[in-house]
Parts: sequence; C-alpha cells; structure tokens
Amino acid sequence: MRWIDAVLFCLSVSYFTFALLHTHVWLQRREACQNISFALLAASMGALALIEIRLLSTQSAREMTR
Repeated sequence: MRWIDAVLFCLSVSYFTFALLHTHVWLQRREACQNISFALLAASMGALALIEIRLLSTQSAREMTR
C-alpha cells in the first residue's frame, strides 16, 4: 500500500465517521436539517475518496471502466 492510498483511506474513514455522527445528531433533533445535509455531504466525500483509491490503482484507462 502506497502512502497516498493510506492517506485517502484515512480521509474516507474520517468522512464516514463525521457522517455517522451528524446523522445521529439529526435523528435526535429532526428540525436541524443542516446536520443531515452535512452528513450526506460527508458520506459522498468518503465515497469519492474510496473511488479515488480505486482509480489510482489502475494501470490504464481501460481498467478504470471495470
């Protein structure tokens, strides 16, 4: 595992952690819609970080489509 893969994986885990925390807060106070908005944003950023790890491990453009 290269260092950039480790950094991106740590970032994705932290994004998913923030998403989980803000979802929990939103479930307790449903009127605070900014929490669910931030949770969705953090979860999508975590997913993008995981996709980026996958794209960095490819050797050619053809492998990116698999």
